[in-house]
Amino acid sequence: MDKQINVKNAIDNLLLIIKKYQLEDIRPQVETLKYLREILNNDEIQSTREKWNLHKSLFPPHGGLSELHYWHDDFQKRKNVNEDISALTEIIAEYLLEGLK
Repeated sequence: MDKQINVKNAIDNLLLIIKKYQLEDIRPQVETLKYLREILNNDEIQSTREKWNLHKSLFPPHGGLSELHYWHDDFQKRKNVNEDISALTEIIAEYLLEGLK
């Protein structure tokens, strides 16, 4: 259960970053993140196939969360935000891939 709380927090924090910094071009992934959060909030059990499909939706071969980056002229700010994005997307990806490796 702690893992689900960690994933919910990662989703919430990632959505806040996306909104705060107005990161565009990932609308389908934002909707998928909201859907995943709803599933976790309702304690619904997900099959391996459902998790895999959510992962494919969030991390397609081109675009998606794996290519989500923040640009700012201030290197340190850009580095910090992008490190946060990477850490949060890794938590989400690991949850969805759990048991598939």
